Amino acid sequence: MRGAKLNRKGQFTIIAAMLVAIVLIAAVMTTYSAIRYTELEEQPRVLSAVDEINLALKHVLGFTVGYYGSVLQVTGNTTYAKQLALNYLRSGLVNIGDMRPEWSPSFEIIDFDLSTYWFTNASYSAGNFSVRYDLAGLGVYDMTYSTSCRLDVEISSSTSSNQACVRITKDGGEPVINLGKQSLKFYRYLYSNLTWEHVSPSEEPTVFANGTYLITVPPDIDPQSYVIRIEDSRGVIVVASAFSRYTINLEWNSPNANPTADYVDLISDVDGVPDKGTHSNFTAQQYGPDGIYDTLTEAASGTTPQHYYPDYWTGLGSTTCVSGTLADLQSDNGVYMQLRSYPTAYSSTKYSTIGYDNANSTILTLQANSMSWKHTTGTGNDRILLVAVDVFNSGGTPTTVTSITYDGVALTQVATAVYSTNPQVRSYVFRLVNPSSGTKTITVNFSASTLAVGGSVTYTNVNQTNPVQTSNTATGSGTSATVSVTASGSYSKMLFGHLGSYRTSNPSSYTITEGSGQTNRWAQTSSDHKGRGSDKSVTSGSVSMSWNTSRTVSWVAIAVLLQPTQLPTEYTCEAEFTGFSNTISWEGLTWAIDSAATTTGVSVTFQLYNYTAGQYPTSGNGYMTDTIGTTDLTKTQTIAINPTHFKNSTGHWKLKFTAIKATSSQFDIKLDLVRFSPEVTNYALELEEQWINVNATNPRQDLCIKTGTLGSENLRVEVRSGSSWITVINELQPNTWNNVSVTPYITSSTFTIRFKGSNDDSDTTQDSWNIDAVLLKPKPDLSFLLTLQESTIVVELLQNGTMRWLGQELQMTTQALPIPPVPVKAIHVAQTRNGVDEEVPFQIEDWASEYRIPQGLTSNATVFSNRQMIVFLVDIHVTKITIWWDGSDEAEQTPNAYTNLYFTGDDHSTNRLSNGRIQLQIGSFSVTSTVIGTSTSSTANFMRINGEDSVYGAGAAYVIHHGVVRDILQQEAEWNDGANNCPNLYANIVITLPANVTYYTYDLRLMFIDSAQSRVITELRPIRLTASPSSPTAMTENGTSSGYPMVTNGTGTFYNYTSGGWTAHHWSQLISGSSGAGIMFTDSANQQLYAFDSIAGSAVGAIKIDSSAKTIELLPVANGSVSFTHALDITWRGAVVTFNGTTPIYRSNDESGLWILAEYPPTVTVTTET
Repeated sequence: MRGAKLNRKGQFTIIAAMLVAIVLIAAVMTTYSAIRYTELEEQPRVLSAVDEINLALKHVLGFTVGYYGSVLQVTGNTTYAKQLALNYLRSGLVNIGDMRPEWSPSFEIIDFDLSTYWFTNASYSAGNFSVRYDLAGLGVYDMTYSTSCRLDVEISSSTSSNQACVRITKDGGEPVINLGKQSLKFYRYLYSNLTWEHVSPSEEPTVFANGTYLITVPPDIDPQSYVIRIEDSRGVIVVASAFSRYTINLEWNSPNANPTADYVDLISDVDGVPDKGTHSNFTAQQYGPDGIYDTLTEAASGTTPQHYYPDYWTGLGSTTCVSGTLADLQSDNGVYMQLRSYPTAYSSTKYSTIGYDNANSTILTLQANSMSWKHTTGTGNDRILLVAVDVFNSGGTPTTVTSITYDGVALTQVATAVYSTNPQVRSYVFRLVNPSSGTKTITVNFSASTLAVGGSVTYTNVNQTNPVQTSNTATGSGTSATVSVTASGSYSKMLFGHLGSYRTSNPSSYTITEGSGQTNRWAQTSSDHKGRGSDKSVTSGSVSMSWNTSRTVSWVAIAVLLQPTQLPTEYTCEAEFTGFSNTISWEGLTWAIDSAATTTGVSVTFQLYNYTAGQYPTSGNGYMTDTIGTTDLTKTQTIAINPTHFKNSTGHWKLKFTAIKATSSQFDIKLDLVRFSPEVTNYALELEEQWINVNATNPRQDLCIKTGTLGSENLRVEVRSGSSWITVINELQPNTWNNVSVTPYITSSTFTIRFKGSNDDSDTTQDSWNIDAVLLKPKPDLSFLLTLQESTIVVELLQNGTMRWLGQELQMTTQALPIPPVPVKAIHVAQTRNGVDEEVPFQIEDWASEYRIPQGLTSNATVFSNRQMIVFLVDIHVTKITIWWDGSDEAEQTPNAYTNLYFTGDDHSTNRLSNGRIQLQIGSFSVTSTVIGTSTSSTANFMRINGEDSVYGAGAAYVIHHGVVRDILQQEAEWNDGANNCPNLYANIVITLPANVTYYTYDLRLMFIDSAQSRVITELRPIRLTASPSSPTAMTENGTSSGYPMVTNGTGTFYNYTSGGWTAHHWSQLISGSSGAGIMFTDSANQQLYAFDSIAGSAVGAIKIDSSAKTIELLPVANGSVSFTHALDITWRGAVVTFNGTTPIYRSNDESGLWILAEYPPTVTVTTET
C-alpha cells in the first residue's frame, strides 16, 4: 500500500509537468505563426524594417505574458513561471531573426518584467520589456525599443440575477470588445471528484463600447460569487474573482430572540431597599440583541475611606530604627516598627564611667610600606577607637605614618613623639569617634618601608564632642619609662598609655612590666622592637603611666586622658513619615497613629503637615498630643474642614511625631499603625428587575444576558430566593451572552434579579455597564459553560468548503463555498476575537487518499487544490474567521503560516512531541500523554484484533513536527503473519497534537479488502486508554436528557440500547480530584462505534470503562462475533484528554467540560466579500 501512495504522488508530478509542456508548445507555435505570417514590405527599406521588427517584438511580449499566466495558473510558482517565460521570450527573439536572415538581426534584452494580480474583482496581467537590437544587413545598429502589454478585468455588480458584469481593457485602458464566449471561462466546482473545470457561457455575451460584457452565468455557479478566466487574442490570461475573501461566522450555541424567549418585564423593588443607580433605557433590555443598550450607571452612596500608609520615613536628630519596617505600620496587630531615642539634655555634674570594649594588635618583623589588622567594635554607646603605632630604625630617623583608616574611614592624630638616638623609635596615637560596630580592618600606611608595631583599643561612654581632655608624650633610654598628664574634675576618667621600645645591643631580648594599677590591653613582645597599650581609671591631679624593662631600651611613651560622657537628663525620639494618596476631591480626612513606649510617661506630639500653610500645625487640625506608656495607644483625628490642605497637588502627605521624656534611661517608641485615610464619594449600583409571568414548568430555565461594553468594576447578577439574594453570575463578560441556569430559583410566575456592583462599599469610581437584552430561555444553552472552561478546537477547511472538527463536518447554515485555486503563499487567516480583528497562525497541509493520509506542510510554491486543507484554531471568544488572499504574483507567504510558537519542545529523534501543555511520548503503537509540570499521564495502545496487539509494521512517521498549529504523525499497523482470523486487512494510525490544548486526536482506520476467506472478529479494540491517577472515579455518558449528558459512575460496558437509533456514549473519563484522562468523540464517531452491530445482528459495539484497572476501551466488537468477506473501509476518530487542574471532559458540579466541544461544536455561516 505504501508503494501505491508514492506512485500516486509521482503521477501528479508527471501530469503537472505535461500540462506545462503542452502550454509551452501551444504558445510557441501560436507566436511564431503570428510573426511568420505578418505582412512585410517586399523592399527592405530601413524604416519599414524597423517598424516590422518593433511590431514583431510587441507580438512576442504579448504571447510571453499569456504564456507566463498559463504556467502560473498551473503551478502557482512565480519564480518557475518567470524563468520559463524568459526562456520563451528568448526563443521568440531567435525566431524573429530566422524570419529575416538577410537583415542579420541580433537582440539584447535590457529590461524584462512580468506581473499579475488575480482572484480579485480588479485583476490584471501585465508585462514590459526593453530590447537593444542591430540589423547589420541593413547597416542599422544600436536600436532600442521598449513596449508593454496589459489586460485588465474589472468585475462590477450586475442588475440581473443570472448575469456577470465584467469590463475588459488592455494597454492604456483601450476597451476590448472582440471576445466571444470561448474566451470567457467560468470556474465551476465538481463536488463529485473535487476538481475545478472551466466552462463557457451557453450564449454569446452582450458587449458595450467601453469594454463592458454582460455574461450569462452557467448553471451551478453563484452569480454573486464566481471566478472567471479571460483570455484575449494575444493569449494574455487574467483570472478575476467577484470575491477575495470568505467570511465564516461562528455560532457557539448562543441564544437568539425567538418566540420562546421571555424578556424581563419591569423594574422592581422586592426587598424594600431603595435601588441605587440609574437606567438609561430599560426598554432596550426587552428586545434584541440589537446593539441598542440600557446603560446602568452607579449613583453616589455616602462616602468611603481610602486607607494609605507611609512609603518612606526619616529619623530626625539621632533617632534610629532598631527593628521592623514600614510594612509593620499597615495594621494594628502588635507587630511594631521600633525607633530608639537619643539624649537631648545632659547633667552638668554627673558623668558616666568609661568602659573597655575590645583590643587587638599586630607587628611587622619584616619591613613593609603598610600594615593592617582586624578590630571588633561592640555596640555600646558613645564609642571611641584609639590606634597606637610605633616605627623603628636601628641606625637613623624612623619613617612617618601617612594615614590610618578604620573600614576606610580616616582617623585623627592625637599625639606623636620620636626618640632620636639610635636605635630610634617614633610613636603615634590616633583616634576615631563613634566607630561603626562589627569586625573591621585597620590599615596603616608609611612613607617608606619599616619595622612597626600597631595596636587598637575601643572604649564606651566617651564624650563624643570632646573625647580627649589632655595628652602628653615622653621619650628616653633606660630601664623605666613614665609619661604624666594633669587631670581636672573630680569624676572618673580613663587614662590610656602607650609604650614603644627598641633594643639592638646584644643580648637584645628584654621584658616589660606594667606600672602599679595599670591594665594591659594589648602587647607585641615577640621581637626586640615592642609596643603595648594599657589603661587605668583616674580622677584628678597629676596622673601617669609607667613601665619597667629588664634591660636598657630606647622608648617613647604617650598618655591620652579620655573624657567621659555627661549623664543624660532627657531623651527624644522623632521621625517624619511620607506617603502618597490620591488627587481626587475629599469629603473628609482621618489620620491615626497607634504607638507605645518601652517606658512610661513619654510626652508625644503628632503633627500632620499643612501644605496650604506650608508648615506643621501647632494646634487644631493636624495636631495631636498625649502621654504614652507601655500599653498601645491609638490617637485618631478627623478633619472635616479643608481636608485637602493636608496633601499637595500630587497627593503626597507627611506627618511627624516627637516623643520626649526627662530621664537618664534611653527608651524606644513602638509604632504599630500609621494611617492616612481621606473620605471620598462612594458609588454603588443595586438595580432590581422582574418577570411577572414565568412558565415555571419549563425545564432548565436559563437566564441570558447580552452585554456590550462594561465598566472596569465587575458587575454581579443575583437572584431573589425567598428573602435572600443569591449570586448566580459573579462577573458579567463584555460583548457576549452571559447565560446561567436558574431553574432552582424559579418557583412561581414571579422571578426577580438584581444587578449589583462588586465593590459597592469602597468604590470611588463611577462605573457604567451596557446591557443589550435580558431574557429567560427555556432550553439548554451551553455558551455560558464554555466561557468557564477551555474551548479550543481545531478546524480543517477543505478545498470543497467543508469544515471539519474531530473528523465530523461542522453544520453549515449556508452552501459550502469551495476555495479557488489560488497560490498557497497568498492565503491569510484572520479572526474576530472579543470584537478585535487580528491575523492568526494557521498551517496548510498536504493530504492524500481523500484526506486520509497526511503528507506534510504544503509548499508555498503551489496552487491550493483537493490535496490541501487549511488548519486553524478557534474557541468560544472567536465569532468570525476570514480567509483572504493576496492577488499579487509577488505575494509573500505570511509568517503566520510557518512560524512555530507552540511546538518548541518537539524532539522527534527521541519520539517526543510537546505543545507546551502536554507532552506525547510515542511508543510502539502507543502514545503516552503527560501534563507538563505534573506526573499526571495516560497511555493509549492502538489496534488490537482477536486478542492480538499490533506489534509489527512501519515505525512512526513524523509527518509534521515543530508545526504551526499542530503536529502530525502516522503509523501503519501490522500483525506478524497477519491478524488472527482476519485476512486482507490494512490499518493506519494518524495522531495529531494541536497547539495550546490538553488533548490529542486519533484517526484509526481499518480497511478490509474483499476476501475469499471469511474473516471472524471476536474482539476489536482500536484504542485502550490507561490513566495514571490513583483511585479514580469512572464516568461515562449513558444517553442524554434535554441535551445534557446522563452520566453513569462506575465500571461498566455501554452498548447501543436505542431501538432504531443510537445511544449517546460520546465520552468516558477516569477522574481523581482535578486530574485524570479520558476519550471523547463526535456524533459521527459515536455512530461508528456501532458499525458492526448490523453485521452481527445484535449490539456488539461498546465503550468499556474499569475504575480498578484504570482503563477505557473503545470496542466496536466487544462480545459475540462478526463474520464477513466483503470490503469495508472504516475509521474511528476522537480525542484523548489528559488533565490536571485544567478542564476535564465532564465536571460534575456545573455540568461543564470538554464534552460540549464534541457534542455541540459551533455552527458556521459562510459568505463571500470583496
